[in-house]
Amino acid sequence: MSCSLLSPGAAASPFAAPLAAARVWLALLVAMATTGEAQESRLANLAIRAEASAGEPLIVGFNVGAGAEKTVLIRAVGPTLGSFGVSGPLPDPRVQLFASGNARIGENDDHAVADSPVFAQVGAFGLPAGSKDAALVARLAPGGYTAHVTGAAGTRGTVLVEVYAVGSTGTPLTNLSARARVGTGDTLLIPGFVLSPGAPSRRVLVRAVGPGLVPFGVTGLLADPKLELFQGGTRIAENDNWGTPVGPHAASAEALGTTFQRSGAFSLPAGSLDAALDVLLPPGGYTLQVSGTGGRTGDALVEVYDLTGVVEPPVPASARAASDALRAQIDALLAPEIDPTGAGGKVVGAAIGIIGPQVRTVLGYGVTALGSSTPPASDTLFEIGSNTKPITGLILADRVIKGQMRLDDPVSRFFPNATLPSFAGSSVQLVHLATHTGGLADFPDNLVGAPPNPAAGYTRALLFDYLGRVALRTRPGTAIAYSNLGFGVLGVALQEASGAASYDALFAEVLGDPLGMKDTRVNVPASSTARSARGSRQGRLVVPSQIDTLEASGALRSTGADMLAFLAANLAPPATLQDAVALSQRVYFDLDGRRMALGFSVETRNGRTYFSKSGATPGFTSHLRFTPSPPAGVVILTNTGQSAAAERLAETILEAVVARTGAQP
Repeated sequence: MSCSLLSPGAAASPFAAPLAAARVWLALLVAMATTGEAQESRLANLAIRAEASAGEPLIVGFNVGAGAEKTVLIRAVGPTLGSFGVSGPLPDPRVQLFASGNARIGENDDHAVADSPVFAQVGAFGLPAGSKDAALVARLAPGGYTAHVTGAAGTRGTVLVEVYAVGSTGTPLTNLSARARVGTGDTLLIPGFVLSPGAPSRRVLVRAVGPGLVPFGVTGLLADPKLELFQGGTRIAENDNWGTPVGPHAASAEALGTTFQRSGAFSLPAGSLDAALDVLLPPGGYTLQVSGTGGRTGDALVEVYDLTGVVEPPVPASARAASDALRAQIDALLAPEIDPTGAGGKVVGAAIGIIGPQVRTVLGYGVTALGSSTPPASDTLFEIGSNTKPITGLILADRVIKGQMRLDDPVSRFFPNATLPSFAGSSVQLVHLATHTGGLADFPDNLVGAPPNPAAGYTRALLFDYLGRVALRTRPGTAIAYSNLGFGVLGVALQEASGAASYDALFAEVLGDPLGMKDTRVNVPASSTARSARGSRQGRLVVPSQIDTLEASGALRSTGADMLAFLAANLAPPATLQDAVALSQRVYFDLDGRRMALGFSVETRNGRTYFSKSGATPGFTSHLRFTPSPPAGVVILTNTGQSAAAERLAETILEAVVARTGAQP
């Protein structure tokens, strides 16, 4: 860390602001995340409120990343906090800006009205003309900086210190930090930060360091900090001791140690009681609550590092050799399966996404269409067919976690005016639709489209007409019978519960934007048509698939890169989806040797658990398969219908990836 927050004598004073007023500030922070100029997703703002005085400055540090100079806004808001209900505000804050080596390069006592347009640009609340609040706008070269906030003329009180990156492009802020006193009850330390609007998500390292500051000569430290991360009022991640991960997808101590090294953060002693989180977060406003376990108090350093795009260290020769060997193995597997003419039912083209320890790549084989010479790339679009279903299952899990739906909700809850089938008084629940246990047919008998797209032109009116006149084949929850219809009904229910105008809109809100799956959708825009593979079957081109109303069963198009993002979310989910992923991967029914999660089939082979799903449309075949331990997965997308190769290859390649790790079941 290059900010000078650790120098002796620079400790921040006690944080003593009422919790109720803190909530007002948290609301302001969230507002900052959604106002101001449109920006690409990046670490854009840090805010912290604490006490400051002439003799006890509040110190905030930040790093400007490599590249061109960056405009930064630093504010120390005191008097204006009173209008938000904060008691005891610092009446006359002063901010001084220091570069590396403690060279003072700027200062401000009372803000200038001329800076108000910059406040609006970044989404910061306005400051009254003539107020004693301080603000400093500076153009800074890459490097580390600290802002020292004190009270002018010996004044003391609560101050809000904010650091903003100004501008939607260019050099980002890569590290924001602050050191302050952690109390108890209403004096917990609650800093916040903003990832500006845009996509995709950002990987962020957050630390609360107390004992780890001892080597720097700092005294009065918080002996055992606990770190909790919130989005709005929802806690999405937490950690007490960094060497003891919390949650099924938390980073291990070994992984965190590597992350510290790569991010430039100073190392923490093994077994120390400091706290750390390595999380993937979508754009928005976040707050950190730092407390001392057992009611302890003391000074703590809070740090936020943007890890996205951090340069990886050189790959060891052994790892390169292993990667080359894996590629050679996959090339050998694909050679007899690919024929650009589709002769003998072979695959015309395939994109193969692979994720695992020390590997994340998309490989292309064959061509994107009969008669083409272009090989598939990571952004080539394929119809994924029923691999839409586990995506729908995760959307359902997210709605359940957010309290909009329950897995045991009867489907009738979402269609109160419709007549729906039942079996001897047993109703179909949402969990039945997501596990093929609802007793419904595979397809309704009133599809109106012509082959090969019988679901084209299907409407909700036709769907509810069918549901109103049929009986369930089995009692819900007693038998597994594959049902595209069931997932189609589930998608309609999800749209009703979410108020989404379409399945595309629903997917974008829940998964597409947060995970950066920018190319995945039902309806591909004209601008992306050139990247679309052409489906084929038995050596002939096939018209694109079309599914109306029942889109959630199999209508999505996606790319190797996007499906890798979906795999990654299942293996190491972002903090905002951790609970939903865990819910979607739970086994709900184990019937006749078949185990069903939400959209996935689950099997255990040689002591290792696998989740898998196949997908097919008339001109495309796909297969997705992963194992949580070791975390590894494969997705295969082909532009060839009725191909058995995708499933077979996915199984073989995944076993090769797992074998590289040497991990035992």
